[in-house]
Amino acid sequence: MGTRIVERVTADMTGRFASETPTAQLRQATQQAYGRVTREGRPLLHRGARVFDGRTFRYEILRLPLSEDGRPVTMILAASLHNDA
Repeated sequence: MGTRIVERVTADMTGRFASETPTAQLRQATQQAYGRVTREGRPLLHRGARVFDGRTFRYEILRLPLSEDGRPVTMILAASLHNDA
């Protein structure tokens, strides 16, 4: 996780589980997104915006299901793009 992302999210989630997300609202949204990818076995793209230090930052998060044998989902690869608005 990059330094600027950590600043905006206000927590370093590198190597941590979704259940360790610091705020209840973000934890619930994260767990729902990962659960959906696991159940459906399809990629999920989320676009959103956050306000940090009075500025709006837009972001996209892509979650991709992976499998060791084609089914079921055994891993999820996630990538995020953060843009200053």
